[in-house]
Amino acid sequence: MEGNQKMQGSFNETIPDVNYPQEGQMTPPLDPLKLEIEDEELVKILDDYEDGYNNFYTDKYNLFERRKKNEVYYFGRQIQQAEDEKRLKSYESRYQDNVLYEIMGTVKPLAMSRVPDMMALPAYDSDEATEIADQIGKVIDTQIKEQDSRFVLGLAYKHLPIYFTSCIKTWWDNEEDDYDFGVIHPDLVKFDWTCPTNDSDKMKWVMQKVPATVQQIALKFPSKKDEFYKELEKDGLMPGGKETWKALATEIKYSEVWFTEYKRKADDEVERIDAVVWKYGDCILGKMKNPNFDYEGERRYFAYDDIKDENTKRAINESELAQLLFTGQTPGNVKEMQVYHNYFRFPRKPFFFMGL
Repeated sequence: MEGNQKMQGSFNETIPDVNYPQEGQMTPPLDPLKLEIEDEELVKILDDYEDGYNNFYTDKYNLFERRKKNEVYYFGRQIQQAEDEKRLKSYESRYQDNVLYEIMGTVKPLAMSRVPDMMALPAYDSDEATEIADQIGKVIDTQIKEQDSRFVLGLAYKHLPIYFTSCIKTWWDNEEDDYDFGVIHPDLVKFDWTCPTNDSDKMKWVMQKVPATVQQIALKFPSKKDEFYKELEKDGLMPGGKETWKALATEIKYSEVWFTEYKRKADDEVERIDAVVWKYGDCILGKMKNPNFDYEGERRYFAYDDIKDENTKRAINESELAQLLFTGQTPGNVKEMQVYHNYFRFPRKPFFFMGL
């Protein structure tokens, strides 16, 4: 960032003098993740995205047929395919030497042996900030080079020459109470083909086809169960809309779409909207603003050794806290601010692409 400009939503960002409702004033609860876009409009927008992607990569690059052909050669299925199509004579040899597989088995370890070191830079020019940044950098570098992370990178690297791209996604694992990474098969990912880079945050949208059973989807989106069953009935997967064990165990794919849109709020004001939508057919299963972002923040108090020097900001000590609690008056070197617990200025899409 240039000069002393701060990133909106960063851990250190504070916005003083925010107006809040007075004590005793009744205000309706607001959902910070609520997405104000009609379902019918969303269905049309997302269908246009997907159709445009399919048409572009089919007409211009014949991408999907080339991927299938690469799979055949990489996994050594040429002979089986030729026999299925009855192109081999009885006297022709069935021998093959899959050199491509051997080459990839050599190139991948070379690439994985050169994983770069990760470093974190301090937000402020101070000894404390530098020490914290060094500790964070060591933690991140260690996690990236763990066996699980190297496996994910290795699998993504193997996808790249076969499918011309590879995709890694991150998500929060509630069972592990930690974030996780995984490789998404390129056939299950579609994206903004008009974007000039492979940076997902520069893309207008990224769509993932998520395999799941009917029962899993119904349990995940209970409020949309009836509409979802109507779509299944249209596709012949749930005759009469009846819940049978066979229908509930049927595996289908629904769409998870992360996108960025802009909405005009006033003549001179535009609002950026980062959101995620889950969709099956013409049914919007769920929608919300990007949940990996703090839109509300919290009120916190900070003290300054020098009220005019931002670099002297620190947490309030016990005496300052006692004065605040018992007298109800804010000490002269203390400010109340709105803090947002975000690393980035804007919400980010949870995808990383290689290739493209």
